[in-house]
Amino acid sequence: NAEWKGLSPAEKAKRRDEFNSGEPGFGLSACEYMAERKIILTGGDTSANDAQPAGEQGEEFAVPCHTEMQTRRGIWNIENLEFTQLLKDKVYEFAFVWAPLKIVGGTGSPGNPIALY
Repeated sequence: NAEWKGLSPAEKAKRRDEFNSGEPGFGLSACEYMAERKIILTGGDTSANDAQPAGEQGEEFAVPCHTEMQTRRGIWNIENLEFTQLLKDKVYEFAFVWAPLKIVGGTGSPGNPIALY
């Protein structure tokens, strides 16, 4: 988020526990709901897009939506998206292009998402 990006490395080091304590995101039931509606992609500006701590399915599941959506159903999840320029330009609709690597059973891949508008 903008506050974190504005911190110096020393300030970030002091607040690392706070930063790593949790983040907003989808719970497993939300991921199952979206998958039933045959979505092809989820994305957001957080580091996992899964709610952290995981909650409804127990603490031992670090990123349950990754497993449910990507590994089991082939639905991609894109993390750490940067929307600042799109919002400044008031772009709300665009063609989205992304070419992830195909890694069997994987839950991650590098990629370079592009918004064409």
